[in-house]
This record gives sequence, C-alpha cells and structure tokens, in this order.
Amino acid sequence: LPGNGVTFFHTSPDGINPRATLTISNNLADQFFLQMQFSDRDTATCSIELPKSKLYVSSIYMDGNSQEPPETFLKLAEHCLYHKHGLIIGTDSNSHHSAWGNRASDTRGNKLLACLAQAGLLWLNNGKHTWKRNDQSSAIDLTLRNEFAPEINGWDTNPDFSLSDHVLIEFVIRLKEEKIKVRPIRTYNKKKCDWNAYRAAVK
Repeated sequence: LPGNGVTFFHTSPDGINPRATLTISNNLADQFFLQMQFSDRDTATCSIELPKSKLYVSSIYMDGNSQEPPETFLKLAEHCLYHKHGLIIGTDSNSHHSAWGNRASDTRGNKLLACLAQAGLLWLNNGKHTWKRNDQSSAIDLTLRNEFAPEINGWDTNPDFSLSDHVLIEFVIRLKEEKIKVRPIRTYNKKKCDWNAYRAAVK
C-alpha cells in the first residue's frame, strides 16, 4: 500500500481498475514523473532525469485477446528510439516464443518478436518460466530494454516469493558513475625558492 513506503503510478478511466502500475520506493518517487501520453489502463510509464540522459520506465499489460502489440507500447518505443532516451519495460506479454523460453511460438509471439526487432528492444529473460499454475508453466513476462538504457545485471526469477501465478522477477539496474571534473591543485617546490628575495619583497 502507498503508506508502506511506496508510491503507485498508474492511470485509468473513472471506475475502471488499471491493469498496469509502477510501484516505486518513496525514496525515489519524487524523481519520477508520470508520462500521461504513454500511459493508459494497460500502460504505466514514468521518466527520470539522469545526469546525462533521460530514462523511461514502463509497466505494460498486453491483452491476451488482441493479436497486435498495444499502440501505446509502440509509440513509447518509437519515441525513445527517435530521441535516444533509455527505455526499460516490464510486461505481461501474454505471448509465447521459443526465443524467450517457451516450448513453442504462437502468432502473438511472432508478431511481438518482429515488433521488438523494429523498435530496437532486447529481452533480458534467460529462459526460465515466469508464470506457473499447477503443472503448467510458461515464459510470458518479459523484461525489455533499448540500447540507450543503463546496463541491467542479474536477471533472474524468484519462485519462492510470489503473490500470484506470476513469478517474481529480480534484476539490478547499473547506473554508471559520472566522472567528476577535479580542478588541479597548484603546488610549489620550496627548495627552489629564493628566500632572500622573498624576505626583501615582503619588508
């Protein structure tokens, strides 16, 4: 809940529950800004200003009843590619493809794979299942990034911690340390000083 140290970012028409949200620690929440043009019931997108770049972070639910990737997702990916902004996406894609760990590929998976290639998006998944119900499992939750996003390490699933049939995904975003320009300090060699001239000058 918001009172437990986190802030929710989402948008949705009145009376309709959102199907995507970003949950951000209150320690960082004031640095994130909800991007309404790239947010709707199924998409929650925020941006944060980094020292030398801008990063967009988005949570996206892809409706299993639609064969096409969401329009908001396509616009967001195109915007970040054109302006060279970093983009990291966590999505319940409802799409199956062997490229990210499923035993077989479906029509939605083939279309999404083509879309990712066109948008310059890479998936971080390592082939492990991200959804499990009884004896069924699949890899449908994808972590995506473009070439302008910070480096992501340690992508993995944590099946021991989950509140639904979706498995918790964990990873680390590595923000590069900015080089600090240090003004050179002037030093003097006292052994070369003409102390007699110095004393005469300061009298």
